[in-house]
Amino acid sequence: MTIHSVYSFFQSRFRSRRMRQFEHAFSQTQGGRVLDIGGTPSIWRFVHGDYTVTLLNLEDGPCESEPDPPMDYVCGSALALPFPDDCFDIAFSNSVIEHVGDFSAQELFAEEARRVAPRVWVQTPSRWFPVEPHYIALGIHYLPRGAQRWVLRYFSVWGWVAKPSMQYVDATVGSIRLLSKREMKRLFPDCKIVTERFLLLAKAYIAIR
Repeated sequence: MTIHSVYSFFQSRFRSRRMRQFEHAFSQTQGGRVLDIGGTPSIWRFVHGDYTVTLLNLEDGPCESEPDPPMDYVCGSALALPFPDDCFDIAFSNSVIEHVGDFSAQELFAEEARRVAPRVWVQTPSRWFPVEPHYIALGIHYLPRGAQRWVLRYFSVWGWVAKPSMQYVDATVGSIRLLSKREMKRLFPDCKIVTERFLLLAKAYIAIR
């Protein structure tokens, strides 16, 4: 069993549980038009409701094999969604808002998600979970950026599996801004902030409206 297979196993488990929470949160509808901001088709295989999903990404078209049922693909920015107000029933996003830039950019992301749909589901990893979830590295997100690049390359699961060049690592460091629960409350003041836990620790936060 490789590191990559272990990571994939746990990622699948977390996503399956998360999407069950999604369906439970919207159990009264069990369907509708969903905008998945920055998502991929694979997460929707865990959902059984009758949802019509539109995927929005910076690049157009599917990045995986075509799902069943087919989904719509739109090229656009999460900070300026190309849709009118309340165009969808649900605005959904899984582990994207931490990638869009500084807190001002994250505010734009939150405003746009709340603008295009009356109901919202936005998940992001917790800043206070000791393992950085993108690179599977203990405490790396608490280090100065200069130290992060070496830890990322030589002491993280991502570095061992992907073996990125130092140039790529340099471009990656600083591209993720993890959020605290207090910041999520500021970004989504009209949403309930749910804490997803693993071993009693706050692993992620979900804004639900």
